[in-house]
Amino acid sequence: MTRQPSAASAAVGKRVKVPREEDPRNPNHRLAAFLDDGSLELITQDDDSGMLAATGTVGGQPVVVFASDATIMGGAMGVAGCKVVVAAYERARRRAADRGPVALRWRPTARGRRLAARRR
Repeated sequence: MTRQPSAASAAVGKRVKVPREEDPRNPNHRLAAFLDDGSLELITQDDDSGMLAATGTVGGQPVVVFASDATIMGGAMGVAGCKVVVAAYERARRRAADRGPVALRWRPTARGRRLAARRR
C-alpha cells in the first residue's frame, strides 16, 4: 500500500507568493513601524528602484529614513536606488540645518547589488 501525500505535506518547500501590499518586507510597512504613528510621509516614489525614502518622527523628533525594498529583486540596489538614498541624505542635510536632530536608518535586506546589463 502506498501512502498518498497530504495537501499539507505536498506544499512543504513550495513558496507562496504574497501580494506586495501584504508582504512584511514591503518598505512601507517597515518604515511605518519604525516611525511614530501617522507621521510617515514619502519623499520618493514607491517604484521599482528597490529603495524607499520618507520623513516622519521618532519619539516626536523629525527624522529622514530609507529602506531597501526586498519585494523587488530581493532588495538589490541599482542606480535608481542609489538616487533614493542620495535624496534622503540631501533632505536630511537640509532638515538638520533647519530643525535640529535627524536620523537616517537603512534596514538592509538586500542580497546584493543589481548588475548592469552587458553591452556588446
